[in-house]
Amino acid sequence: MPVITTQSDRVLCPAGPHILKLFSVELREMDDYAKTGKTERLIWTFYTKKINPEDSNPWEVSLFTGTSYGPQKAKLTWLLDMLCPGITKKEAEGLDTEDLIGTSYKTQIKHTASQSDASKIYAEPLYLEPLQPSPFGKEARAEAEADEVDPFADP
Repeated sequence: MPVITTQSDRVLCPAGPHILKLFSVELREMDDYAKTGKTERLIWTFYTKKINPEDSNPWEVSLFTGTSYGPQKAKLTWLLDMLCPGITKKEAEGLDTEDLIGTSYKTQIKHTASQSDASKIYAEPLYLEPLQPSPFGKEARAEAEADEVDPFADP
């Protein structure tokens, strides 16, 4: 006999300062904004250093971007410019997102209502400052404070 299970809603990451680690980048075909067709989107999944006391797991923060770097209004341009300070359009072309997995960032999370459904609230980073040097030559801008230790760093 089939067993029915339910999935609990994901707990919203609290607003405020956090350290995030990039866990995965997934390419997925999704409805376009007009809901008239499909488009490819990247889903960038980060986990927080802070642990959710309710389930003893880190909070998840996901960002959805397009796949085109360069246009000023493109969310991917905004994101890569912060993840990889100093990245050029030439360096972004063909960038393997696997090279960014495991990198950590200082951020400030805010809660934002969905554009399509104001009852849906999302955790969104206002900025991302690398905690390690950029692979594109510019030094990491965020410096860990004395009491901030990167929990994802190898001992």
